[in-house]
Amino acid sequence: MGKRISAIAIVAMGAALALMVGVPGAMARPAPRPMKYKGSDAGSYVTVNFSFDGAAEATVTTYAGRDNLGGPFTGQSVAEYVDAKTTCSLPSGGTGEKYTLVGGMSATTYSGTLNQVYAYWTSAVLCVDLSTGAEAGSFTQEIIGGSGKLANVSGTATGTFQGQGLAAPSSPGNGLFGAVQTQLSGSIIR
Repeated sequence: MGKRISAIAIVAMGAALALMVGVPGAMARPAPRPMKYKGSDAGSYVTVNFSFDGAAEATVTTYAGRDNLGGPFTGQSVAEYVDAKTTCSLPSGGTGEKYTLVGGMSATTYSGTLNQVYAYWTSAVLCVDLSTGAEAGSFTQEIIGGSGKLANVSGTATGTFQGQGLAAPSSPGNGLFGAVQTQLSGSIIR
C-alpha cells in the first residue's frame, strides 16, 4: 500500500509542477477576442494583364499606410470590376458610372516585422466620373490569415476610398493609371 501512495503522490506533484511552470496545454488559454480594427493607406494603381474571369483586365494597387494591427505597412491588391451599366453618385456631388467587383485580394506586409496579412474581397463598388477621372467606392474583405505572428489572424474589414484617374491613354494605347486613398475599419481576431 505504501508504494501505491508514493506513486500517486509523485504523479500529483508532477502535475502540480507542470501547471506551475506552464507546460503547453496544461492550462486553458482564453479564447481570442475580436479587436476593433482601424487604419488608412494611400497608393497608386495600374491595369495589368491579370483577370479573374478572362473578360477584362484587373488593376494592381501598390499602397502604404498604418493601422492598429501591426503599425506601418506596405502592400498590393488586385481587383477586377465590371461595368454595372448604371449611374452612381460621387461624394463631390457629381455623377459617375458604377462598377461592381468581379474579384479582388490583397497582401499587406508590416514594415517592422515583415509579418503579412492576406485578404479576399467579398464585395466592392466603384463609381467613376468618366469625364474627370474622379472616383470613389467601398469594399468588404475577409481576412484569411497571414504569416509570422499574424498567421492565424481572421476577421472582416471594410474600406472606403477616393481616388483620381491620372492617365487613360486613347487608342491604340490602353489601360489606366491613378492614385487612391483608403480608410479602413473592421473586427479582427489575432
